[in-house]
Amino acid sequence: MAAEATVAVPVQSAGPAPAAQQTSVGADVPAAIVRGTAQGVSKTLMAHVTEVMVADPPDWLRTLWGLLKGLFQ
Repeated sequence: MAAEATVAVPVQSAGPAPAAQQTSVGADVPAAIVRGTAQGVSKTLMAHVTEVMVADPPDWLRTLWGLLKGLFQ
């Protein structure tokens, strides 16, 4: 039998991992303040709207509720 030639594939190292970028301390603070403010405002607004709707629902909502109740009775 004839000897088969083997070809060695050179292994290349991956090299050093890229350095992780550190964000500066407090870089996300303004965005967090905006997000927190927006969430607070939306929760307050939704609480107010819910309270008003429950206390004195508009006529169209009463009509819709009456129709829905009628479907399931």
